[in-house]
Amino acid sequence: MNTKSCFSVNMDPYRAGVEIGEQLADINPEVIFLFSSIHYKGSPELLEAIYDELGSNDLVLIGNTSDGFFEQHKVGNIGVAALAINTDNTIKWHLTLEPGAEKDPEGATKRCLENLRQACSTDPALYFIATDFKTNATRITTAIQETTSVPVVGGFAADDFQKKGCFIYANRQVTTDHIVMLAAEGPLAYDICCANQQHPLGETGIVTECDDKLVRTIDNIPAMAFVEKQLGKPFTSVDKGMVTLELTSKNGENTVRCIRVPDLDDSGSAELFGSIEEGSTVRICLTPPEMIISDIKNIAGRLSKLPFKPKAALIISCAGRKSVLKDGLKFEPQEILKGCPELKSLVGYPSFGEFGPLKSVDGYEKTIFHNMTSVILTIGMKDNEE
Repeated sequence: MNTKSCFSVNMDPYRAGVEIGEQLADINPEVIFLFSSIHYKGSPELLEAIYDELGSNDLVLIGNTSDGFFEQHKVGNIGVAALAINTDNTIKWHLTLEPGAEKDPEGATKRCLENLRQACSTDPALYFIATDFKTNATRITTAIQETTSVPVVGGFAADDFQKKGCFIYANRQVTTDHIVMLAAEGPLAYDICCANQQHPLGETGIVTECDDKLVRTIDNIPAMAFVEKQLGKPFTSVDKGMVTLELTSKNGENTVRCIRVPDLDDSGSAELFGSIEEGSTVRICLTPPEMIISDIKNIAGRLSKLPFKPKAALIISCAGRKSVLKDGLKFEPQEILKGCPELKSLVGYPSFGEFGPLKSVDGYEKTIFHNMTSVILTIGMKDNEE
């Protein structure tokens, strides 16, 4: 496996794509993971330039816009980063996309997984997902859990925290309202870690009225009144995306959701990134910087003990973590590189939500959706395929 990462801060989309293509051409990529800030405004010229420069119609490309980017040598708010991989065709990369992320996320996800199942001759080693943040994360994870036990890693596309819109990259196509999935078929070795420690605050409550992703009341009072009571202060724009609800469903499953308050909503409702059920137990959580730092340090310290040689790392980290840390997300990639100095390349992006399984002593649990989490994927090849 040969990998390489690079970046460009050129604001002309075609020139940025040319710079990315020029830097990656020497490894003849089979697949590229591409993450850009929202400032390219969905221009297809970014992708066209990469394909023009590399001259390969077989190149597979997946990615999305985000609240900035990070790469092995650069963390920025504006620009684009890319990770290229070449395995001499040892790994087969299959990409598919389906519309309906907003209206039918469960169906679109199942169609993607069925498309990939038919494309693969065996079960893939890993899936990667990119999708629009306006979708319903709960329904996506339900579809994943019902369809496959293979880990799915990825996240929501994002913008510069305005939550106005985003774009998804799928080969030469720039789109919205789609679910895009990539399957890696072959002897891929990987490790997935989720940095997701949360600090609970105040008392628990019960969701007494909700409508899909909109929580209307908790303990029979407006949801935001409950939130502010536990916070001990008014909820401000600074708190958006950082204050989370720790949810325990009626069947005992635990998840975390960032709060998205509708800008024009005066009912006191709280909007989330995924639907929940009435009767769920909720508790307000915060993630202080010292908790983020200790969590990442612990993960970085374990990377040197992986049972394979990591060649690349991909980090999907909640944009809320970027707001909490004074230096943005510089700390996270720097610490991962420090813990695993043999890494040849690293890219990542601040997201509006993250997908990935938690790890247990028996392997990986089912894929779930996270908020205020950093999902760290390291990849390489199985020993006999090095």
